[in-house]
Amino acid sequence: MEKDYKAFEQDDFLDDGHFLAWVKHNDPAAAAFFEAYRRSGAANLGEMEKAVATLQAILSLDRITAPPGVKAAVLEQIRTEMKPALRPVKGGWRQWARVAAVALPLLAASAWWLLRDNGDRQIASAFGQHRNLVLPDSSTVLLNANSSLRYGSFSEGRREVWLQGEALFDVRPRYRRHPEPFTVHAGQVKVEVLGTVFNIRHRPGKTQVFLQEGRIRVTAANAAPIVLQPGQQVTFDSAANKVSYMPGDADVSLAWTSRKMELRHTSVRDIIQTLHDQYGFKVVLEDTSIASRRIDGTLPLNKPGNVLFELSVILNVNIDRKNDTLIFRGGGQRGY
Repeated sequence: MEKDYKAFEQDDFLDDGHFLAWVKHNDPAAAAFFEAYRRSGAANLGEMEKAVATLQAILSLDRITAPPGVKAAVLEQIRTEMKPALRPVKGGWRQWARVAAVALPLLAASAWWLLRDNGDRQIASAFGQHRNLVLPDSSTVLLNANSSLRYGSFSEGRREVWLQGEALFDVRPRYRRHPEPFTVHAGQVKVEVLGTVFNIRHRPGKTQVFLQEGRIRVTAANAAPIVLQPGQQVTFDSAANKVSYMPGDADVSLAWTSRKMELRHTSVRDIIQTLHDQYGFKVVLEDTSIASRRIDGTLPLNKPGNVLFELSVILNVNIDRKNDTLIFRGGGQRGY
């Protein structure tokens, strides 16, 4: 992959074999390269994302399945409307992308009522992985590791999503095409939005909502609705059947988006839970009193090895790793 991708424009990406291997075939090596390129902050990332969107739109046509008796009618209508502009297409994906820019809107207009797909989509992130999503109304979502989001087509007057794990939402305000509010379901908690930026952490036993911008109404089972203002957060503890409403800390709530954990007198028990949420680790403490210790500072979460080394030094323990199990042992030389 020794190419000057920083000089690429949309058409160049669409002509690149490694780029096609990533978007079309999810090749592991190509995916690792381009995900790293996304994080590099290159000036032409916008061109790359446009190429991704164009290619995904083209590839999505392969997944359209027409009901019996409809395919011929739809194709005939498309053929009739496109006939003046039809000509042989040469030149690979670049030319297909140019044709798609005209053909895709026409295809959508011709076949929408007959071919629309009302099925839900579910997007999931793996341990240690972040994923960026663009929803049908152009709202954006950043999924934390070990999380999933389910949503439909946002048709029939509904903008609803279902979250497991943690995500940062940037919701597009209501407008003519999508006048309905945006609703997030996280277990027994429901968050209704008009247009805002907020974070939801929904893990077993506890759901926490932090509002960065805008205004939201949060409702949970057996609890009165709570309206949050920017900088506020609410936590629902289902095990204790308790609701906590307090000022939030954006640096703490949104630290995961920068692959770190901001510790504000944070218990080792909470850090252990984060290790499980982020990487799937199960932790065994030889000395259970360690769980109650509290730490201040910043803990990087970008690489498991770095996290474990820093914890071993801070807690003065050895950490033995056996597959997905971590054993914290007291005494001996510090380090991982």
